[in-house]
Amino acid sequence: MSLRFIVSPAKKMNVVDDAFAWRDLPVFLDRTEALMEAMRGRSYDEVKALWRCSDALAQLNHERFRTMDLRKSSLTPAVLAYEGIQYQHLAPQVMEATQLEYLQEHLRILSGFYGVLRPFDGVVPYRLEMQAKLGVGDAQDLYAYWGDALCRSLAQEADTIVNLASVEYAKAVLPHAADLFRLQQASGGRLARAGERAEPEPKRVQAGTVPSEFPQVPAAPHVPTALHAPAALHVPTALHEPAALHEPAAPRVVTCLFGTVVNGRLVQRSTAAKAARGSMVRWCAERNVRRVADLLVFDVAGYAYDKERSSCDCLVFVRC
Repeated sequence: MSLRFIVSPAKKMNVVDDAFAWRDLPVFLDRTEALMEAMRGRSYDEVKALWRCSDALAQLNHERFRTMDLRKSSLTPAVLAYEGIQYQHLAPQVMEATQLEYLQEHLRILSGFYGVLRPFDGVVPYRLEMQAKLGVGDAQDLYAYWGDALCRSLAQEADTIVNLASVEYAKAVLPHAADLFRLQQASGGRLARAGERAEPEPKRVQAGTVPSEFPQVPAAPHVPTALHAPAALHVPTALHEPAALHEPAAPRVVTCLFGTVVNGRLVQRSTAAKAARGSMVRWCAERNVRRVADLLVFDVAGYAYDKERSSCDCLVFVRC
């Protein structure tokens, strides 16, 4: 089984030039350059309204876009460029070499500007959130601009996605994973990768559903419902058809929630959840975690797996 953890970026970014070097340019850099030009083509008032931030931050980021060079040599590795609670608890600056290599293989950072980033991809500071109403070409916003590209990129390299992203960023991936799953189901599973999974494929529960920030998770496992392909969906009729050969397999998506129980309801606080997400990724890197089952013993900061509130597609960790 190949795992990929998806996390959100942070609004605050810095240039870090006294740590380890960046390795590669982001895979969607051509699309990022188009977004950069779209931002440069807007007035200061337009981008300030887009960012919905203070004058100081608007001036800083307006200047960043005006002078931006996405391919220069003095880039910062993405995992160091982002600040914030999640990245503070991830703490890559003090990781050992083997743990950093684990991050490079298993961690993917979603971005409204860059799409998908590997930890050692070189980036520049920017401000462009996924929910920004930036129209580019025929796309009215960034969700439409990226479409299913981010999900397909992840599906090409992983059969399981562990969702540690916020709702804003998970929406750029999870619904498209559900679409791939429907296509795979409708084709009789012919789109699956060669070889067997290391773990048996679980029944899926509401594939592609994005949990709310304050979800009420059922106290018992869901009863799976059948998923059917839309009538307009084209499904290859034979394995040898080109469409079947190039279609990525639908990844299993497992969302992790972190919260406390208040009056019988799971409550997920934003700040605490960000800290827990960063801690989980670091915990996995320290233990070389490669199976979803290994996540169940996560115990940082008083969290413990809650079997009764979890399902096969949603792992709930409750702090006492």
